[in-house]
Amino acid sequence: MVLGNSEAYTVKYIPIGIDEQLTGLSSRMSTANAGGVFSKKYGIALIKDNLIDLLSTKKGDRVMLPDYGTNIHMAVFEELDSYLRKDIENTILRAIATYEPRVDVKNLEVSVYADHEFFANPNSDIVGLTEESKILISLTVALKEDALTTEFINLAF
Repeated sequence: MVLGNSEAYTVKYIPIGIDEQLTGLSSRMSTANAGGVFSKKYGIALIKDNLIDLLSTKKGDRVMLPDYGTNIHMAVFEELDSYLRKDIENTILRAIATYEPRVDVKNLEVSVYADHEFFANPNSDIVGLTEESKILISLTVALKEDALTTEFINLAF
């Protein structure tokens, strides 16, 4: 016996705020997270974690997603010139457009440094900074749904 269209009787919850739409687990598991090892992230903080994960993952490392990630880590062994800088920028923009379409890139800078220049003025906000770091990526992104919500990301390779 069919009582009619079951969809007509289904109540669906529609998220109202941007934080309710963007909810997930922190990609960097750490006991230092306020919510424990598997802490929840919301909004732009979640997007920032996802972008750091995307840009620092080597292509081919993610199961079932062979194109996920970038090969920026390989650029450290190349001659670091303006052509390589432009290639890194294009790689980053392509990866973000493919795997993180929820953001707009507002600013992208790829800086190349000689040995130990990072440590002349150490910045604690740089993810992945080591004494062997040669490339610094500074990225500013905004949510497409809320252009006023921006986040700054600094990554070292």
